[in-house]
Amino acid sequence: TPNIKNNNDGTFLVTYSAPAGSYNIQIFLFGKAVLAKPLPCTIRPATSSAVPQVSAPPSAPVTASTPTAAQPSGDSVNSSASAPSHAPHAPSHAPSHAERPKNLKCTLQGTGLKSGKTDQLNTFNIIVKEDNQPKQIDANEISVSIEGPEKLQSKIIDNKNGTYNVQYQTSVPGTYNINISLFGKPILAKPVVVPISPPPSAEKSTAVGPALKQMTTGTANPFTIIAKDEKGNQLSKGGDVFQVRASGPSQAKIELKDNADGTYTVHFFPTVGGEYSIDILYKGQPISGSPFKAVCLVETGETAFLSKKETIQVVAHDDYGNAKNHGGDKFEVEVFGPKGFLEVDTRDNQNGTYYAEYWVTNGEYKVSVKLNGRHVKGCLLYTSPSPRDRQKSR
Repeated sequence: TPNIKNNNDGTFLVTYSAPAGSYNIQIFLFGKAVLAKPLPCTIRPATSSAVPQVSAPPSAPVTASTPTAAQPSGDSVNSSASAPSHAPHAPSHAPSHAERPKNLKCTLQGTGLKSGKTDQLNTFNIIVKEDNQPKQIDANEISVSIEGPEKLQSKIIDNKNGTYNVQYQTSVPGTYNINISLFGKPILAKPVVVPISPPPSAEKSTAVGPALKQMTTGTANPFTIIAKDEKGNQLSKGGDVFQVRASGPSQAKIELKDNADGTYTVHFFPTVGGEYSIDILYKGQPISGSPFKAVCLVETGETAFLSKKETIQVVAHDDYGNAKNHGGDKFEVEVFGPKGFLEVDTRDNQNGTYYAEYWVTNGEYKVSVKLNGRHVKGCLLYTSPSPRDRQKSR
């Protein structure tokens, strides 16, 4: 073990003794290797009682600065640092690494930095740049350490474009710390803390809310998905992908929000009344109770119109203008509106008068009245309810 003496003038004296043989010397400052590669040296047997001779290649003084390490933020971490000032002491026989390129910056991105699930691959990406340009390096110069309830092995995939995909997996839930090094030097001031929890069980997960039984047009109709693990415990983290789809009288708009607490809020917007079937799936499997059958009621809109009964009365005359005093003529009334032909009730009063009635709402209508196959004068007309027949409801 070497002895280090502080000369209190910015220099340090290092002394050591060792058996004869070949050695490599590496120096660490704040946990950071200050040499691009170890210095080889040879210790020869002493020819007298003097200190054994040491032979090493001449070298200029080595200088190293203490870098400032990056702080993680969310699921993205930027770093131009080499080692944090409080990094753990490096092992005395640290592996050698290639020289680190200058102006190298790293960005970490991906959901695997925020949370993870047991028994499935969790991933994140390391993006390496030099002078703000993608920089491809040897993937062997990237080291990822993941420790928690158990120490995990990670797989690093070189995408050949300056990005590297990191994959890890565990069957043990808990909190894990992720540390990353490039060229043997940590790039984070502190580990990224990732909670790993069991994934949802479709069979145990549920959904609640009155909209799963009854809803109305013109409203959001919310309900909530509750993610649970295979033991029926409600999960406390989000990030899982549930699918909601529906079939029914209309192609309803569906909005799904991850509340990041193991629950998911769904808003359902039907535009036509009737019965809807709502499927809620996790990884293609229906959750408990799915599909749900809901009846959609038609809600009164901002503006509603009263139906109005229209009537027509025709008095038959002869060619001399005399009113007839008996019936028996062929009386026909047709009403065509926005939704097609309407049903019309007609009546022969058997006294030379004829009566018709029909119901209209808002819109324009074409009315045709015939007596014995001829249009009645003045009865080819258009009608629509007047404003006073409209009712506003709020």
